[in-house]
Amino acid sequence: MVYISTNVLVKKQSFTIFEQMMHEKHSFLFAKQYISHSFRKAELNIMMLLVRTIFAIGLLRIGSGYSNKALETYQGHILLEAVPRTEQQLITLQQLIHYNNSEIDVWTLSPSIWKKSLILVAPQHHYDIYKRMLDDGIKVKIAIDHLKSMFATHANIIERRIHKCNFSSNDFDISEYHTYDEIAEYMKMISSQHPNWTELISVGYSFEGRELLAIKIGTASSSFWIDAGIHSREWISVSSAVFIIGQLHKQYNLDTNLRRLLSETVSWIILPVFNPDGYEFTWNKDRLWRKSRSKYKMPLFKSCIGVDLNRNFDMDFGGSGSSSNPCSNVYHGKYSFSEPETRAVMRYLSKMQDKIKACISLHSFGQLWLMPYGNKQGHYPTNYREMVKLANGAVKELRTVHRSIYKVLKASDLYISTGVAADWILNATSIKYAFTVELRPETPEKGGFVLPEKEIVPTGEEIFIGLKFIAETLIKLEDAD
Repeated sequence: MVYISTNVLVKKQSFTIFEQMMHEKHSFLFAKQYISHSFRKAELNIMMLLVRTIFAIGLLRIGSGYSNKALETYQGHILLEAVPRTEQQLITLQQLIHYNNSEIDVWTLSPSIWKKSLILVAPQHHYDIYKRMLDDGIKVKIAIDHLKSMFATHANIIERRIHKCNFSSNDFDISEYHTYDEIAEYMKMISSQHPNWTELISVGYSFEGRELLAIKIGTASSSFWIDAGIHSREWISVSSAVFIIGQLHKQYNLDTNLRRLLSETVSWIILPVFNPDGYEFTWNKDRLWRKSRSKYKMPLFKSCIGVDLNRNFDMDFGGSGSSSNPCSNVYHGKYSFSEPETRAVMRYLSKMQDKIKACISLHSFGQLWLMPYGNKQGHYPTNYREMVKLANGAVKELRTVHRSIYKVLKASDLYISTGVAADWILNATSIKYAFTVELRPETPEKGGFVLPEKEIVPTGEEIFIGLKFIAETLIKLEDAD
């Protein structure tokens, strides 16, 4: 928890900046407030103004959830966009990661000055966080208007699921978001229909006992690994992986070139829900839940659950960009591979490393194609130039579908992160290529983590073309070696 005492003297200039911003951003909601010469009273006035702000434009409570539990609505939360202009301001922002929890959720963190951070803040911390940034001179604004519609859309999806009691995998609609059970049934249906060129793979089990179910499509001995949903709130990553499964299934007997690719060059192994417990929790309770759902006896943190699975790999474990605070959204766990999900994937990739030619991890959001390493600046893979060419080729190809622009970046240029899967893959296995792809949207204003269902098909179509380019190019690179 971040707390800044209200006894701290507030500069009149800070009030002026705050008033100007609130007036410019939401002038239709507020009149100018008279600020008392008493600093104590002025602080209370500002806090009351913030309260009125949030109640005026905050989220409406939405109905019951998929499992008849009340969904977290994030009523009164605000999304702050903050831009540090000095190194000290950058340090101030980066310190927030140690308080990063359900009340202060760092969506993106500035890797350097003049790069923006996005921070979701609960109502009780609005004043503290906002004041801290203003006092440090950080450029900050409120991006809040879209949140209400985001969660209204999610409520509609849940409501539709409540009335859709008799799900049939034969009627699987690729343009909708689906639960873990529905996705698993869909994969089983495909495998049972085409046993000659598909195979279900049980990678392992989650903390709560759900199966990490992957599907192999194609008969080629070399493979191409794709996983999604390691961060459970990133639904578009899961739906894109499911879309890819659907495309390979549908086109296998229609597209001669694709069938040859899958049978002679590389088969595709797709794990659409890396974090099934967290993903199920986003349907039942909290749409923005990020971590796993593991529980450990930790007396000081009784109410804190889960581990960021993409900080739990054995590559600079426990370093920058992760937290030892179990309440943090980037909590790295007790030790590397402490989680059954990461252990399962680690063991499978280690066992298959001589056959797997490349690994892709699908995330959201930002429209970025990221390359290792993310643990520090200046740390490059030995085949970095080859990886850049592959990534540039992939984003060029996917742009031809819907003209979406994806930027190619080294992961550490976005932000420093340690214990990450892609870094571990390149460092600890013989797999030569590992990428992290941040899918649509480009900005939070376009949906953020709660992307509308109308974006599922176009997102899937373009990433499928990008990944197909990677798969087709892998054999050429091997021949060149």
